[in-house]
Amino acid sequence: MPTPNDERDYKKEYARDHSSKADKEDRAGRNGAHAAKTKQVGEAAMAGKDVHHKDGDPTNNAPSNLQLTDPHDNRGKLREALGEGSSYG
Repeated sequence: MPTPNDERDYKKEYARDHSSKADKEDRAGRNGAHAAKTKQVGEAAMAGKDVHHKDGDPTNNAPSNLQLTDPHDNRGKLREALGEGSSYG
């Protein structure tokens, strides 16, 4: 596992995690969710928050599927779903 002091190869990570068509569609879905939630609650309410997809599908941007959450909690849910621990132990 990486530690906070390890050098990261961001170019390699980007190529690995953002190159497939499905990755691009998921990213577009997350961007759309953020825009939709910002329109609904306003920029001030979005400050420091992530948009969580309750069903785990980043392309499902139905208002009932989107929830504002703390970034740490939201990203922790993803790690749990993937069966991974924290990035830093």
